[in-house]
Amino acid sequence: MDADCLRHALTPEEHEAFERDGFLRVEGALRRDHAAELVDAIDRLHRDGRLEAPATYAGVTNRVQHLNAVGLDPAFVDLIDHPTTLPKVWGILGWNIFLLNTHLMLTPPEPREGPRGPGGWHQDNGRRTLDMPEIEIPARLSLKVGYFLTDVTRPDMGNFWVVPGSHRRRSIGVKPGAGGLVPGAEPVLLRAGDALIFDARLWHSGSPNYSDVTRKVLFFAYAYRWMHSDNVLPPGHAARRIADPIRRQLLDIIETDAGRMQITDETVPLRAWLTEHQPALAARYEY
Repeated sequence: MDADCLRHALTPEEHEAFERDGFLRVEGALRRDHAAELVDAIDRLHRDGRLEAPATYAGVTNRVQHLNAVGLDPAFVDLIDHPTTLPKVWGILGWNIFLLNTHLMLTPPEPREGPRGPGGWHQDNGRRTLDMPEIEIPARLSLKVGYFLTDVTRPDMGNFWVVPGSHRRRSIGVKPGAGGLVPGAEPVLLRAGDALIFDARLWHSGSPNYSDVTRKVLFFAYAYRWMHSDNVLPPGHAARRIADPIRRQLLDIIETDAGRMQITDETVPLRAWLTEHQPALAARYEY
């Protein structure tokens, strides 16, 4: 990993904003031409019939949500440790992390006479939060980086809606999956190439797309290594041949007997790298 990525390390102001709001915008996380290359890869996968069939999701019809997307195309692998976002991820979660899941979402245009606004409020930790009801404020277990590859600069373009600060709340007063406006809700406006980093506990929702362009987003979720990965890289998959040790950590490719609970330079090479380049942050997560 190139130490030049530390130019994008989490700042105190960004950390404060993330803790307060539960999300953080990263403007220009991807170059516009890089975003366009990823769009080309997604369009090719779509033409070849390699994406999940469209379905109704969060009140939106014909949306594609393809899980385990990182293995679909080599172009997606470089997003695993992208220099503009991963330093902010480890700045929030620390170094004992891996890639929990990935998914690709397409939200095509639909008739303009449909309902406006958010279509299905939810948090992303699912059973992980429900199985720990004794914790009044849900524990932070994971976060997501969403790479927005098309503009969502108006609130009717299939925007991601959030309730700022709701990552510390078990409820926002509506049943999970319900749509409609709730107090404090707002759409996130982004340009192609921007990223959104958000706490998985944050209450958020998709919304209908009344523009003329299909919204295209790649989501990469990071979590602690003692959790169970949702990604599947079958034996022989090209990604399993990656040599970079930090990428292998993030992809949960384990070839030692130590397992996920053992902390060594071999099992958690990101810790060793941060000990050299960001020693104060690395030490924060030691016993």
